[in-house]
Amino acid sequence: TLLSTAMLPMFKALHASGDTFQLASLVSAIPWAMKGWMGVLSDCFPICGYHKKSYLIISSFLGMAGVLGLLMANYMSFGVWTIAALFCLINVQFATFDLLSEGKYTELMRENGGGSEAVSFVWCCVNFGG
Repeated sequence: TLLSTAMLPMFKALHASGDTFQLASLVSAIPWAMKGWMGVLSDCFPICGYHKKSYLIISSFLGMAGVLGLLMANYMSFGVWTIAALFCLINVQFATFDLLSEGKYTELMRENGGGSEAVSFVWCCVNFGG
C-alpha cells in the first residue's frame, strides 16, 4: 500500500537499522491483527447508540492525528518509535474502516440477497481510491 511504501524513506531518514525498521513496521501493523477485537468492541459497546458510526468517527480522528503528526515530522525531531506510533494510528483508521464496512455490506447482502457483485464493487472502489 501507499502507507507501507512511505515508511521506508521516513525510517531511512532517521538512520534506522534494518532490524529497527522491521520491528517498527510490525508495531505499526498491530491494528490489522486487532480487527477481531475491534469488531467485538463495536458490537458489544455501542457509543451513543451506534455500533459502527461512532467507532468510524473516532478512528478517523486517530488517523488524522497520525497524518498530521507525520506532516509535522519534518519540523519536529520525532524518534523512530514516535513515527511508528503515528503510522499505527493511521492503520487504526484503515483497519477499523475495513472491518466495519465489511460488516455492513455483508449485513446488506444478507438482507437483500446480494452476492459477489457487492464485494466486487467494494474492492473496485478500494482499488481506485474510493
